[in-house]
Amino acid sequence: MSSELFDRLSETEELYKKASGMVVEGVYLYGAGFVGRWALDYLEGIGVTVLGFIDSDTNKWDLTIMGKKIFSPTDPLVLGARVILISSRHAVPAIQKALAHLSATIMSVDAFVVHQQGKEKIQQIETIFAHDPRSLDTFWAVLISMLDGKTTALGRFADNRPFFDRFGFFNRDGEIFVDAGAYVGDSIERFIWSVNGVFRHIHAFEPGKTQFEAIQKRVSRLLSEWALKPESISLVNKGISSTSGIVRVSDGSHLIQTRIEDSTTEEEGDQTTDVRIISLDEYLNGDKLTFLKVDVEGSESDLLSGAQKSIVEHRPRIALSVYHYPTDIFSLPQQCAKANSDYIFSLGHHSSNLMDTVLYCRDKND
Repeated sequence: MSSELFDRLSETEELYKKASGMVVEGVYLYGAGFVGRWALDYLEGIGVTVLGFIDSDTNKWDLTIMGKKIFSPTDPLVLGARVILISSRHAVPAIQKALAHLSATIMSVDAFVVHQQGKEKIQQIETIFAHDPRSLDTFWAVLISMLDGKTTALGRFADNRPFFDRFGFFNRDGEIFVDAGAYVGDSIERFIWSVNGVFRHIHAFEPGKTQFEAIQKRVSRLLSEWALKPESISLVNKGISSTSGIVRVSDGSHLIQTRIEDSTTEEEGDQTTDVRIISLDEYLNGDKLTFLKVDVEGSESDLLSGAQKSIVEHRPRIALSVYHYPTDIFSLPQQCAKANSDYIFSLGHHSSNLMDTVLYCRDKND
């Protein structure tokens, strides 16, 4: 553990103990968005009662999501809160400053999770990256940012080249690329460039209607520009999960953000569509893949569960997003290690914020 991370843990430990000692009385979550919804499930799963959400968006006040009311920051109940956990992870310092006049114990969900996971779990993940000093430094920087809500530490290790640079595709023939979370096709295009237009097949999955239409337009252009055979790219308007069926998709505020979630997490006013999902094992049905890129808005763990047979049999290189939920940086590396004990891991961070952290997995015999 780096001295800087040790210092941050020590500095925030007393706050965590104070919050943990009072959670029996219930907590409020500041931020009724993506991470807030996850935090509700996470906290109640460990026995913490969530009394409601707080949000600065006036359009959300008095709405109910997941059975919890959204309050104004000036609501009398909020003013008397004992514990407030901030789930708006990109605005933690500003929210802490805005709430400084309250007597409540206030910390971020991210910091709470890091302490709740504990030093033993941190050391387990450090072992996974022990062979790669830069990955260790990146891991520590992510945790430091989670603990203090600032991005200063991340800036030292971030680059804007996610997914493909780590694997040197230009020296390989016959790549079979599975793009899980293809969004608008940008990752398809970057993959094609990385292999100089020479590959065996691309399977691209995207459940969002608008995004899928954008992919179709982009792929039509790429087929022409690179003189590719149309049958070399399969576009699938489905999500990938642990099983097959139909789920509800909630369209996010950004064009490239569509997440798969259970219908019980709907927010009033959400635009939703029922879409089909499939497990990767069922889709491939034993066929080979060489590289799996995963960025599926929080469904990464379910996807890995539904790709278990394919990973065991074919040992593909994997570029896996590990940033959507605060626990991902802890749980997903261990899930991949369990799927293939011969994987060698590295960690990259590709943003100036707490996003675009990617776990890279390569079989030791690759």
